[in-house]
Amino acid sequence: MLFTGIVHPEQLTILTKALQEYCRLAQIQPDTPDYDDAGRLIMVLFESGISDPDELARALRASDRRVQH
Repeated sequence: MLFTGIVHPEQLTILTKALQEYCRLAQIQPDTPDYDDAGRLIMVLFESGISDPDELARALRASDRRVQH
């Protein structure tokens, strides 16, 4: 999937929920550099074609040792 820089509302909802859940599990607070990094990681995963919420969650957890698998 070629990422055009446009995210539809339903996709934004999925990405936001994934970010919030990941940060909760990793104990990352909003408005911190780690939170921003997590947001960028989610976009990279999304741009690579991962758009299913469960797949996003798995990929995020796999990327961070702070989160128990």
